[in-house]
Amino acid sequence: MKTKLYISKNILVVLSMLALLALSPTLCAQPDSLIRKSFKHLLNNGIALVKSPIQWNKTDWIVLGSATAFTTASIAFFDEPVQRYLSTHRNLPLEKSLSVFDYSDFYYTTAIVTGFTAAGFISKNNYTIETAYMIAESCFYSALLTRTIKIVAGRDRPNHWQGPDAHNWDIESDGRSFFSGHTSMAFAAASVISWRYRHQKWIPWLSYGLASTIGFQRMYYNRHWLSDVAAGAVSATAIGLFIAKNDIANPLKLYPIVTPHITGLSMIIPIP
Repeated sequence: MKTKLYISKNILVVLSMLALLALSPTLCAQPDSLIRKSFKHLLNNGIALVKSPIQWNKTDWIVLGSATAFTTASIAFFDEPVQRYLSTHRNLPLEKSLSVFDYSDFYYTTAIVTGFTAAGFISKNNYTIETAYMIAESCFYSALLTRTIKIVAGRDRPNHWQGPDAHNWDIESDGRSFFSGHTSMAFAAASVISWRYRHQKWIPWLSYGLASTIGFQRMYYNRHWLSDVAAGAVSATAIGLFIAKNDIANPLKLYPIVTPHITGLSMIIPIP
């Protein structure tokens, strides 16, 4: 059995985004200080993320158990009926409306991170730039987890399904269905945005609503099973909320520097 090396362009683009967020003309005196701090922050969050189950409470385990049970039930009972229903109930206006989301998750990740970064610089708002950085970190770890599971699971997509068994899990088949990458990226960003701007009640509704629409589009376009979307949404939401909330323990402060002569970033990582 040959195992292919599969590196997601999502992972590469997020790493590039983190580097771009760290790069600045102000690096002349200290050419790699911001880059070191950026990836140190990313690594610290990653270590904390891996260790986080040790500190979970009863509610956290109940949520994990419920999500696992729903995903398992979807695989066993709901994936095929949902796929057949959506395939036989096509709606042309809806299909055209959903086509706006029929782009690579690479573009979603790039657009969201770039948009928040640009908005932060234009408004000279460090909170917005910090949010962009958190979205990038969340997308990176979500992409890393998603691609790892895709390789290990090797599940065929519904549009490659030959039948009669919808549960084709074979690493040799080179399937890339479980989890849904588009859904993971959407919820990785939505969870960070929703938490950071939770005091504006319409933002969580809009963020999770758009992310859910992307998940539905992946099923409607016959690219993913229900369980693929559910697993991607739950895992990415957990990662995004952890990254956003962990800012208390692993704070990151990014300050835009915009003058007639220079544009860049100043980063401060407080020492406990």
